[in-house]
Amino acid sequence: TMSVGHPQLDEQHQKLLDLYNRFDEAAGKGRGWRELSTMLAGLEDYIHEHFAFEERILADAGYADLDHHCKLHEQLARKLAAFREEVAMHRRVTQEFRKFLGYWWEQHIMEHGVTMDEFEEHKLAHL
Repeated sequence: TMSVGHPQLDEQHQKLLDLYNRFDEAAGKGRGWRELSTMLAGLEDYIHEHFAFEERILADAGYADLDHHCKLHEQLARKLAAFREEVAMHRRVTQEFRKFLGYWWEQHIMEHGVTMDEFEEHKLAHL
């Protein structure tokens, strides 16, 4: 797992990865849409909890690009909610949705890793 240098965020990212992997594995095995929908709701709930925590940490630290980072979180949350509704309506999980979750995971962590590194460099430079 990639570390962003913050123990609680790293722990939350690991939990998100575990939730994602369990969901993806269940979808790949063709589990029923109700079970997948429940798993997806749990993932979505935890993502909201994680985003709120992360945004508080960045705000408390005076992170300069916080507004942009929050907008990325909002976009990802909206996209996830739209897919969750699609899963409920069509009672199936599409390959497109599974790819989206994998892409989201990679983008969130990669974006995050760079952002936290840049923030730490900025913070250290201004001590």
